[in-house]
Amino acid sequence: MGSTLVVLALLAQQPSFGVVVSRRSGVNSERTAEIAALLSAEVKLQGLVPRAAPEDGTSCKGKKSCLVALARSKGLSVAALLQAAKVLDDGVLSVELISVDDDGERLGFVDYEGPLRDDALKARFAQLVATSKLRKQAPAAVPSPPVATAPAATLPLATPTPAAPASPPAALLPPAQVDTPVAVTAPSETKAPGKRVVTWIAGGLGVAALGAGIGMGAGASSASATLRDGTVRSASQVQGLHDQARGLATGANVAYVGAGVSLAAAVILFFVEGR
Repeated sequence: MGSTLVVLALLAQQPSFGVVVSRRSGVNSERTAEIAALLSAEVKLQGLVPRAAPEDGTSCKGKKSCLVALARSKGLSVAALLQAAKVLDDGVLSVELISVDDDGERLGFVDYEGPLRDDALKARFAQLVATSKLRKQAPAAVPSPPVATAPAATLPLATPTPAAPASPPAALLPPAQVDTPVAVTAPSETKAPGKRVVTWIAGGLGVAALGAGIGMGAGASSASATLRDGTVRSASQVQGLHDQARGLATGANVAYVGAGVSLAAAVILFFVEGR
């Protein structure tokens, strides 16, 4: 009976954790509960006590103050605000860890876009916990009775032996002067390059294609970053950003291939036209 009360007291001291679903689109409640269970399993390794089922906070319309008040009313110390949506065959998730006791202070954030497989989600949630401000909670240890130890035996101090006198330093000799030969190179004959009109045209096309690829790649990265910045958007907005990023990425890849072919042709023509 006494040990049971001690265990209950230790569990009561552990901070409680729960998942609050702030937005959900295209993902059913059963799959959302499974995703919340995967997240709770990773957070449980930090010593927090997770709740069995996620809390439905979709009525808050994404307002953080409302979500914090909901988590506080459920007795949570740390909450994970989960947004889940599905676009075509891919899922889009964002998870924000907050401290309910500190009025919603952010402890960590992660987003994910891809297939909603358990192994991929576990890896992403493990990264969230590893990079967050969560501190591992350890249960209070029961003090053990002191153990009597025998006094350590004292040994007599050894008498230091006087060090031998150091030998006088050897006489310093002036450094020997070594004549360094100066290598004389004959001027190389330069051959005037021939006219390489086609070479410069191919090189210019390669540089232009490379610049276009870099520009479209930057546009794709910007659209992807906008999609993952944690801002709450509608399903059509998410789909539009997703299509824009994918189209720009495809264009950048095509431009990179064209740049590689043009530059390779320019290198070959450089030697062929110079004969």
